[in-house]
Amino acid sequence: MTARAIFPTFYDKEMKIWSGAPRSTLYDYNCSIGQVAHNTLKCWPTNVLQVRDTAILHGLVGGLGLMRSLYKSRSVYRPTALAVGGDQTAAVLCSSGTAGLPKAVALSHRHLCSTNSFCFSTDVVYTSAAIDWMTGFTIMVISLTCGFTRIASSKPFSAEHAIAFVHKYKITGLAMAPWQAYELYFSPLAKPETLQSLRFSLVIGGWVSLAVLRKCQALLPKCYVMFSYGTTETGIVTINIDQSLENSVGRVAPGMRVKILDKNRQQLGTNGVGEVLIDIGLRWTGYVDNAEDTAATLQDGWINLGDLGYFDEDNNLYLVERKKDLLKYKSKHYWPNEIEHVIAELTEIDDVCVVGVRDERYGDAAGALVIRKKGVEITAQKIIDHVAQRVVVDYKQLNAGVVFVDHIPTNVNGKVMRSAARDIFDERSK
Repeated sequence: MTARAIFPTFYDKEMKIWSGAPRSTLYDYNCSIGQVAHNTLKCWPTNVLQVRDTAILHGLVGGLGLMRSLYKSRSVYRPTALAVGGDQTAAVLCSSGTAGLPKAVALSHRHLCSTNSFCFSTDVVYTSAAIDWMTGFTIMVISLTCGFTRIASSKPFSAEHAIAFVHKYKITGLAMAPWQAYELYFSPLAKPETLQSLRFSLVIGGWVSLAVLRKCQALLPKCYVMFSYGTTETGIVTINIDQSLENSVGRVAPGMRVKILDKNRQQLGTNGVGEVLIDIGLRWTGYVDNAEDTAATLQDGWINLGDLGYFDEDNNLYLVERKKDLLKYKSKHYWPNEIEHVIAELTEIDDVCVVGVRDERYGDAAGALVIRKKGVEITAQKIIDHVAQRVVVDYKQLNAGVVFVDHIPTNVNGKVMRSAARDIFDERSK
């Protein structure tokens, strides 16, 4: 049965390339993001753009609506023209740094003007992601190009605060990291009546359990529950809205093209696992003052970030793991993500991260950092036995064991820092 999708994906069997629908071309190539925001927001001069807890920051200036003020002076106000056209750098953001040091990613005006959105001017959106990270920055940009209200808070994310915001401000959209989605939708405060205003819930920035997505869908049957694959370099690449698909990141977003290459740089068709290369349909200028990493990442116009994956027969993308996270035990390769999925099946588990522990004889032995749910007991042996029953090959067993922890290291946007997690495992297992 064909999966539900928010965007269609097209597959060229001859070229072995998967493509999203064409982007809507509304603006000139050399238009600045400032010009787009100005042209959009003057249509809604009384809209509140940003709310910080209970104080309006950008909707009012000295008692006068900011957009209303600009609208009144529209005859004299003009956004600054671009010096070198649409490929001029508009923003520099840090990559997540999950596999090493963060890189400074240059994003052009054309890139920002082409950001896909499913929001309306009437939406109210909340994310705890800071604007110096791609998720928070993208929400801010779309709020300026669509005219919706963005909720900002100085409080750290918690389910209690998020649910209170949804109820108070009648929030229609959420953008969250996987751990935040788990915390929110499994909270006893998460009820249909407290979350009924939600129109969409987007999870991005790492792997999320299918149980979390299904929990959200059960709570909010009319809400679009979306799991997305995206990066700082590319923006959103794919979106999945079908919770019947195990671990898929969904269909290709408009304007994007994706191909899969094997180790010999040959393109693969359906169900072939290889490196995921992305064409964003725009010129990408790379990393700031980092020609070496730019050259390694941009390959014949396609962006290669080291992710491994495949497409099924229905054009849904599945990410297997990051190439840099690929581990090897007894000369056999495996991905920690696969074992994490199995451990997450246990109802006693709150969160898990599998790392490769150096074994002088065999290589990278799998070890699991595990957070138990509050008030629930589970032994390391039960986890080891569960993996043994579900995964038959010996090189994918928890040969380094299990370590129980209170937290798993993540960056500020909730992405797991595997190198730091491995250090914790090594220290705690001594």
